[in-house]
Amino acid sequence: SAWAFIDATYDSAVREKIVEQLSPEVRKALGTYKDIEFYPAVHFGDVLRGVGVVVGKDSAGAEKEIEACGGYIAHHATNTFLRLIMRVLTPTLFAKKIPSLWSRDNTNGAFSVDFSGADKGRLIFTLKDIADYPFIAPCAKGWIGFAMKTMGRSVESMKLSGWSLESPSPEQVQIDLQLAQ
Repeated sequence: SAWAFIDATYDSAVREKIVEQLSPEVRKALGTYKDIEFYPAVHFGDVLRGVGVVVGKDSAGAEKEIEACGGYIAHHATNTFLRLIMRVLTPTLFAKKIPSLWSRDNTNGAFSVDFSGADKGRLIFTLKDIADYPFIAPCAKGWIGFAMKTMGRSVESMKLSGWSLESPSPEQVQIDLQLAQ
């Protein structure tokens, strides 16, 4: 789905520059990936790095582009039935599921949520032990944004801290989500 995002979003010249940024192993694997199929995290990180470096150029731009990729991936991973369910979920119920969703699909890292401001529309997501998942933080921000939009909620602000293009694999990041009240 990350590569499908690149195909759908960027012209051939940009796609070519992204390919040039990829490791030989990932370049060789291009075209063999199936939609919504798991592949090594290092491949995913390499593709996200290509988007961030080539299109984003700096940390703010990379975060924006990789976040858009995360939203695209979430959209394509969510079937019609799940979208119907998400329309009746609340952000708090969704956030309570985040840790189990993460642990179901990942062997490293952990997602947790601080609910202390939930009554005021504030949720703080913490993603930690993600050194093996470079560039995942802005992608996760895109997943969360997609979920809120699918639930019909307006995001007032969503701030990612602890991540940068220069430090794409921190031990911990936070996504501070403030929903419109």
